[in-house]
Amino acid sequence: MASSGDGGYAGNTQIWPQQLPWVTSAGGTTLTTTDGGQTFTQKAWGGTFTNSQGTTSFVGAGSGCATNLAAAVGQSAAASANCAGHRATSDVSADADPYTGVSVYDTYTPDSGTGGGWLTVGGTSAASPFIAALYTRGGALSSVEGPNTMYSAPAGSITDIVGGSNAQNGATDCSAHVALCTGVAGWDGPTGVGAPHGLGAFS
Repeated sequence: MASSGDGGYAGNTQIWPQQLPWVTSAGGTTLTTTDGGQTFTQKAWGGTFTNSQGTTSFVGAGSGCATNLAAAVGQSAAASANCAGHRATSDVSADADPYTGVSVYDTYTPDSGTGGGWLTVGGTSAASPFIAALYTRGGALSSVEGPNTMYSAPAGSITDIVGGSNAQNGATDCSAHVALCTGVAGWDGPTGVGAPHGLGAFS
């Protein structure tokens, strides 16, 4: 289990170790609430982020091809075809947008020496341990070899994510294979096969 990175679509330059065929690569989504927060939708995570120092930069779930490696264990031919049969990332996803991410309580902030209180954090470094915890909760680890079970998960156990892009200039950055940087039906680079819905894909 490893994070796909937060640099957005990266073409044939992939970070270690998530590009390895036997490692599950965790991509990222962003959540949008509607009806006063009663319902939400997900799309591929990508956009600008301003940090606490006021610096704004483009961030998004990492995706692309590892053209020196074979397809991921269990990865469908349709997914790896985006990379000419090589490793295409990512495999599965969870909320990674720092604006919609997970809430944590920080009891100590090194720069001030005081408690930071409640914070919202994101990045695929938040998505990866979330997915890892689902593997553990599901309990069927003996059948897991990298991302193989994500590609053979029962219908309805993973929500397909459609919409959004992790490319700084949208689909024009990867026009040859739009699925590598855009949330499309089926597998796509930013979100993989989608976001887990319960533990069905892990048990």
